[in-house]
Amino acid sequence: MDTGRWIYTPIDGGTRMIWIADSHNTPAFQQFLEGIHDTPFIGQPVSHERNYLTALPLDAVHGLDIPIIIKRLNLSRPYDQLRFHVLNSKAQRALNIALALGRIDVNTPRPIAVVDERSPWNQLLRSTFIS
Repeated sequence: MDTGRWIYTPIDGGTRMIWIADSHNTPAFQQFLEGIHDTPFIGQPVSHERNYLTALPLDAVHGLDIPIIIKRLNLSRPYDQLRFHVLNSKAQRALNIALALGRIDVNTPRPIAVVDERSPWNQLLRSTFIS
């Protein structure tokens, strides 16, 4: 299972937090992740029930050497805004669970990246999990 690193960058007074798996930590992919919330939904839609999932095939422009699933997490429920002030985002929790399952050899989709954006007051604005 991959290890990765967190990158913190300031955005509009808030913070963008990006976790990238070591196996995908390239300048092209990092640039793709930095702009992921600024672009319309890219890729082939897979589901848009509770969260919005899209599939993106191999893409050298974005630094992808394997197909990926992008899961943009819905934060529309009123209590989401309250609980994510103090708790990890859904994307960070999915990352932690996937890494833990991988360490005990449970076959699960490999996490590739997490992108969270927070306001200056730690309000979770956008959250994305990529596997």
